[in-house]
Amino acid sequence: MYILPDENDLKIWNGILILKDGIYRNSIIKFKITIPNDYPAKIPNVTFISKVFHPIVNYNTGELDIKYLFNSWEAGKNFILQILYKIKDIFINPDYFQINDSFNAEAGNLFKNNYIEFENKVIENSKENFNIFLNYKSKDFNQDEFIKDLKKILKKDIKINEKKEMINDFLLNK
Repeated sequence: MYILPDENDLKIWNGILILKDGIYRNSIIKFKITIPNDYPAKIPNVTFISKVFHPIVNYNTGELDIKYLFNSWEAGKNFILQILYKIKDIFINPDYFQINDSFNAEAGNLFKNNYIEFENKVIENSKENFNIFLNYKSKDFNQDEFIKDLKKILKKDIKINEKKEMINDFLLNK
């Protein structure tokens, strides 16, 4: 997971989540955290920029049902770091799929009643998001160059400022 504050508003954080395990494996998901003016008294809002097929994510708006993750948000007890952990956890922990009253009723019903169809929709969605990432620099996509660029972004010995710049380019669709 990579997070960068918006250059024009420090209360908006842009993020990218790269998932390697679970049914969302090979997903690259962009999201935004909006921190309210009265934080930490009020909980930040999480919106997925990438389309996400998940029971606690509104498929049309990208809004995460953050209140489901935190029954009661308490200043001094809850922090943004916990939200970041939960963002990753909702894609890995099956408890977050078995929800009675979900933001995305179709995803919740498919998970319970037709897991194969649920998994197919997740895979289809993940492929679409991955293809968006693949084409982030140009329409003339070269897979070898992309893999080289992705490895460079994820490589640990790359200078941190260069890594930030590359990820920022992707997040801002440059």
